[in-house]
Amino acid sequence: LIRSKQVLHTWSLQNRIIIILIDSVRHNFASEKRKENEKNDNKSKTIIRINRIINKNFKNPQISLDFVSKEIGYSPAYLSSLYKQETNQNINDIIVARRIEYAKELLRTTNDKTYKIAQEVGYADCSYFIKVFKKYVKLSPKEYRDSVSRMEKTDVGKV
Repeated sequence: LIRSKQVLHTWSLQNRIIIILIDSVRHNFASEKRKENEKNDNKSKTIIRINRIINKNFKNPQISLDFVSKEIGYSPAYLSSLYKQETNQNINDIIVARRIEYAKELLRTTNDKTYKIAQEVGYADCSYFIKVFKKYVKLSPKEYRDSVSRMEKTDVGKV
């Protein structure tokens, strides 16, 4: 009887130790999961901040990866790596794309000269703006404006 009480006590003690270990592992797993979620939330918030800075400042000729990193307070290398990892794009390409989209809007909605539009979207050098525009749109700004104008005239004729 004494022997069976000792065995029962030992077995009970072992079970309690196992339960404590299991609870500890669960707690650690939950804690790690929380930390991972917080880290992902922080990354998402940083990406949102980057995009806001770009949208607010894309017309500034000085905007660049360095400009954005100074605004956010992270090193350019870390910011570039994080953005690429999270969006599969790089920050400078996003800046250029935003500028080109706005330039296309201005070409569609204004009669401003190309050099004025270049300045408006953050390019001090009109020739460089035309080169970048052509690379992304496959048309020069003048060709783009002419093609939009032709499409609008065709659409008006259909009405």
